[in-house]
Amino acid sequence: MKSIFSELKTKLRSFSLFILIRDIKNKIYFWYQNKFTDRFATWYDGSWNQPEDCLINLAPRLPSYLKEIIDLGCGSGRNFIPFNGKLNLVGLDICEESRIKWVQNFQNLKYKRLSVEQFTEYLETTDEDLSKSLIFSSGTLMYVSSEYQKRFYEICLKRGCRNFIFNEYPISSQKYERFKLPSDTFELKTYRIGNKVPVAHIRLDK
Repeated sequence: MKSIFSELKTKLRSFSLFILIRDIKNKIYFWYQNKFTDRFATWYDGSWNQPEDCLINLAPRLPSYLKEIIDLGCGSGRNFIPFNGKLNLVGLDICEESRIKWVQNFQNLKYKRLSVEQFTEYLETTDEDLSKSLIFSSGTLMYVSSEYQKRFYEICLKRGCRNFIFNEYPISSQKYERFKLPSDTFELKTYRIGNKVPVAHIRLDK
């Protein structure tokens, strides 16, 4: 009997340690997220209020069956402007929604506080249908590891998505992972924004 109780106590200690480590990891993760959003506050305060040129230019090419746009790293929603009232809007970012000052009063907006990595893992464990979704990111994938870029893209394809627009910005002093998806499956276009020339990696269904 003593051995049973001893084994049980050992398991409880191990479980408590697991919970403690998980809580510490979560606190570190959210601390990092808050530091990141503090550093890039202009992404969330509504001061950036113009959508990417590529979205405006490519809008006529979008398939008519699309029902929603998913913006990875949506900030204050500037890239939803061309689609407000036309598509369902799904914004993903790591900022608390209470800190976001949306650039417009958007219709049919759903916000999820998720990183690309977390969204990838969510899609891998659900059967969410993305067959009528456009997935867009304005530089966000540059902050994501090559492993997660590939995992994200592959699970989106498995969930039926066939429409992607990924913007990539020129290298700066920061270390970026860069775009690591197979380039032969994407059309490349360049767009000038001031002195920057972002590259749009485009895959649209016909």
